[in-house]
Amino acid sequence: MISVVQLGTLAYADGLRLQQKLVELRKSGQIGDMLLLLEHTPVITLGRNAKTANVLTSAEQLAARGVEVFDCDRGGDVTFHGPGQIVGYPIFDLRGFERSQVSGLRSREGLATVSRQPSAVSRQRSSVSDQPSAVKHQPSSVSQQEDRNPTSVSLPFERKTLGAVDYVRRLEEVLIGTCADFGIAAKRVPGLTGVWTDPGTLSSRDSAVLSSRDSSVLSSLADSSVLSSRAEENDSENRSLESRDLVLPALHSEAEIVTSKAKGTRAHAAEAKIAAIGVHISRSVTSHGFALNVNTDLSFFDLIVPCGIRSKPVTSMQKELGREVSLADVAQSLARNFGRVFGRQMRWSESLDALLGHTLGVPMKEPKELRQIHRDDDQFLT
Repeated sequence: MISVVQLGTLAYADGLRLQQKLVELRKSGQIGDMLLLLEHTPVITLGRNAKTANVLTSAEQLAARGVEVFDCDRGGDVTFHGPGQIVGYPIFDLRGFERSQVSGLRSREGLATVSRQPSAVSRQRSSVSDQPSAVKHQPSSVSQQEDRNPTSVSLPFERKTLGAVDYVRRLEEVLIGTCADFGIAAKRVPGLTGVWTDPGTLSSRDSAVLSSRDSSVLSSLADSSVLSSRAEENDSENRSLESRDLVLPALHSEAEIVTSKAKGTRAHAAEAKIAAIGVHISRSVTSHGFALNVNTDLSFFDLIVPCGIRSKPVTSMQKELGREVSLADVAQSLARNFGRVFGRQMRWSESLDALLGHTLGVPMKEPKELRQIHRDDDQFLT
């Protein structure tokens, strides 16, 4: 079972302290697997693979916009967290997840292949005297490349529990499924970690923007088939057949233009990143996780080179759908997809207090709706 807690808004420093405490509790077996869903106040975070050159704005300008900057121990480069973005921190012990327990993924897994860890993963080894306390790996991260990786080593056995690459692939699958729940076509991109929009697939919004004229053309096809059958029954009216032969190709041609118009527009659009992933694994226990842009102010990403990738833009669910999206609905979808992909029941908890039975001393704010009900904007401890 995975316990889900929706925390509201946290400063990034508080989120780090909370994760550290929960990771230690998970390592000692005092708590089970849990998923934290939250928003952060505006912050730019730099992972272990980050280049400072990918922060494009001065410290003074960032401060003027109310944006903090933090180094952290997750994998990956630089990214932004802020209001309107759902951040997920799974605190999982991967040794408890058998590969056979998870649902099928949308790409090959290379089960009998071991390759270097993905760049989105920062992995820490167990505390052993002759081993370093932390090892950073910066390889390719997408499963499609594992079979082509010349450094891969085939083993005579199949790993039974989730490894770092398996785990990242499953986080991507959760996010792809969540986007699909809202009619957004999303996918993986070879060589890159995270989730990206799929320009070659017609989304629900693309289907909805077909004009009434376009729709009438499509409906004319059905009407024309009725007319053509009537014309065939009337052998004496050869001009009806001739008219049908002239009209039907024209209708079919225009209909093809209509139905391919949105697809053509999407096909020429760039793949855009809608969700970022960066994780840390210590003694098989995970921290950090993912960030899904829901109603995020995308102008904040102009302050950085997101994930160090200059060639692809960043997008949000709101931008893709042309409307604001309920964060609560997205959180519910995320929880459902976690249950599906990781093969676990999901249990919602009202708070960390209720889940743990004691406070951790980390300040946070309740979701806005609860603060309005309680008429209380003060911070409280979890």
